[in-house]
Amino acid sequence: MINFQVGNLNNVLSELEQKASEGVFQINVTTEPGNSNFSQIIALKQGRIVYGGSELITPEALAERIAQKLDISIINTALKASTSKIQDKTSFEELFSLLIRYRLLQTHQLEEVLAQDIIQTLEQILPYGGSVSPRPELKFDLSCEGLPWSELSPKLAARKLEWRKLLPVITSVRDVPRLTSDGLNKISNITVMQHCQKWLDGKRSLAEIAEAVNQDPLKLAQNYYLWVKQGWITISNQPTPSLSSSKGESPASSQLPTILSVDDSPVVQTMIKRAIGDRYNLLLASNGIEALKILNTNKDKIRLALLDVTMPQIDGLELCRTIRKIKHFADLPIIMLTAKDGMFDKFKGQFAGSTEYLTKPVDQEKLLATIEKYVVSPTTTSS
Repeated sequence: MINFQVGNLNNVLSELEQKASEGVFQINVTTEPGNSNFSQIIALKQGRIVYGGSELITPEALAERIAQKLDISIINTALKASTSKIQDKTSFEELFSLLIRYRLLQTHQLEEVLAQDIIQTLEQILPYGGSVSPRPELKFDLSCEGLPWSELSPKLAARKLEWRKLLPVITSVRDVPRLTSDGLNKISNITVMQHCQKWLDGKRSLAEIAEAVNQDPLKLAQNYYLWVKQGWITISNQPTPSLSSSKGESPASSQLPTILSVDDSPVVQTMIKRAIGDRYNLLLASNGIEALKILNTNKDKIRLALLDVTMPQIDGLELCRTIRKIKHFADLPIIMLTAKDGMFDKFKGQFAGSTEYLTKPVDQEKLLATIEKYVVSPTTTSS
């Protein structure tokens, strides 16, 4: 692990470049307001940065993100055809080589999007102090040139000037936007209104919103700056206290053990909430990517995870394996939920690293009993 002081991450990156370092690294930083912590992931090839993000997502998820940015509408069909021909589902090189061979994607397009992600990742962490740690259990095998620090530095400096133009309204990519009391009544653009209603809830930072909607945080911040001037929204550097959870944690629920439930079915999520919501603080995610983000921002709170087996993009088994690779969650109790049955499915769940395996529809009492084997709610002990 390499520790660095405030503003000295660039020296660490230069040193890693000079050493032609290889592999995936996690950069943990501490921000000044409230001393909150967050982390980002970078991948290096011969010292050049080839990947940047809040987590190392799967090859398929990365392909979908890139397709969304480039407006490649047939990517989902192409991915289904491609993945059946790939031997190693964790290999970025296999998948993207196939997509390039099919002429769905060009090498320069891929590298341009990766470069944007790297720049947006670094500008979030460069101002702070923290540490850089290798993550040998993760791999990013994509063959691309990457960016040396000598090329990254002027690009980041130019963006820094653009960020300064937003002061004092927006001070950081970690700032939290929220609607004003009468903001919605003032907005006439339906697209803007829908965006504000969905994302500006006082819980998510600008960086988190930008990642969720797959947009450049600087461009998003420039829009928010104008919306502040219109009186539609306001910006602060702290989330609303009563809305500190990613899915609306209340002051009362914040005293309860936190459980993450991952399922793409709103019906199932409603059932789970009704079954355990009075005894546990429940965080909800509809897919694996969202689940990893919630895990990353609630590392010391989540006590157990409920994972649906059949989900799009990243299924429950793959998500379970990914969670197990994160050192902090190596021993996290994980209960797999599936509509399937049979010894083979149960074996797959255990092989993926699950702690328990339940079939749907899950009986409320059985679900509660299973959870309480690992996490006992204070409402249970007091009742």
